[in-house]
Amino acid sequence: MRKTERAQSLVEMAIIVLLLTGLLTLIVDLGRLLFSYVAIQSAAEEGAIYGSMNSYNAGPNPWATAVAARVRTSSNSLANLSNATVSTSFPGGTHCEGDVVQVTVTITFQPIMPGWSAFNISHIAKNVILNSSC
Repeated sequence: MRKTERAQSLVEMAIIVLLLTGLLTLIVDLGRLLFSYVAIQSAAEEGAIYGSMNSYNAGPNPWATAVAARVRTSSNSLANLSNATVSTSFPGGTHCEGDVVQVTVTITFQPIMPGWSAFNISHIAKNVILNSSC
């Protein structure tokens, strides 16, 4: 084997290693993204269930704070929901039994892939209100 052939093999190996490392990083990021989405989906559903079962009678601020706290503590997994943005609303306009409560959870996802910037992922969950004194 001549020196030029060895140099060519070294360059080819460097290119392949870079491509495989980039592919592996992409696969890990996509897995993290899917994991984070499932975590916020579960958290939003948990918040909607909690909001539909617990009375709104204490007023909007204590109720929304309690729903947000339930969302943030619903996941003890690797997905960090402590900084999640949680918003609650009533699409029907009222908070009476039989109406709908809507919980939206949004987090910022930071990819590890170089050159990608952070972006928001969110999920909206709705549930029928089962407990209200209207």
